[in-house]
Amino acid sequence: MDFLGSKSTFVLAALFVSWVAVALLTLVVGNLHRRLQRVEGSLSGNLAAPYSGLLGKALRESLGEAIPAPCVLVFLSANCQACRRVLGDLPSLSLSTPLAIAWTDQAPSPLPTLPPGAIVIDDGPKVSAALGIRATPFALVAGENGTVVKASPVNSLTSINNLVLSA
Repeated sequence: MDFLGSKSTFVLAALFVSWVAVALLTLVVGNLHRRLQRVEGSLSGNLAAPYSGLLGKALRESLGEAIPAPCVLVFLSANCQACRRVLGDLPSLSLSTPLAIAWTDQAPSPLPTLPPGAIVIDDGPKVSAALGIRATPFALVAGENGTVVKASPVNSLTSINNLVLSA
């Protein structure tokens, strides 16, 4: 009797352990499947583009009729070293679209030399807050209808030109 009792206890324990192992393997396989779907989604381009929240926004809602469409709107900060470098290079920028500049804090006084025809947005802090722009220097490209078609941080004239050319 002792032998039969110990045999049934061993069989029940083995059965329990095997079911626990099956349950753990199911969890592992489910996790791997979810991760694989995420990787496949990123490769197919289903992930949101950076700054996609700005794409399609109408600039006229934030700026009124202050700037023409199409245009390039560059956000700068007075206390930012990269902004000072971009601002110093702006006079040599040659764009076919109009350029508008907005400061996310207060504009420097006196204003530095700007490219001919550049528009300075008077209420830059309000506009940048309305659009949610916190990083500077930052550029938006507005299309023919006045909506944002490209948005990205910039650090040089080359990056501004590349942003405009890709729009």
